[in-house]
Amino acid sequence: MWVVLCYDVVDDRRRARLYQVMEGFGRAVQRSVFECELSAAELERLRRRVRRLIDPARDSVRLYVLCEECARRIEVLAGLPVERPPDFLIV
Repeated sequence: MWVVLCYDVVDDRRRARLYQVMEGFGRAVQRSVFECELSAAELERLRRRVRRLIDPARDSVRLYVLCEECARRIEVLAGLPVERPPDFLIV
């Protein structure tokens, strides 16, 4: 599934940690916005990791899960194009 996660984390240290975690799940398309293609298990793992890092009383994190049709209709007016990871990699 295609997931967009955006955040506003007040503390610089927590924000840096969250950015590092998010790099393992997807691609930064803006400073605090990531696009990810995840399985259901990966999405749950992402939720757990983010919840451990943030302060729910002070930070804001939003997760948008898009259906396949919605993901195909993403329109980029400027910036990085939508980049879906390959189905497999040959190493």
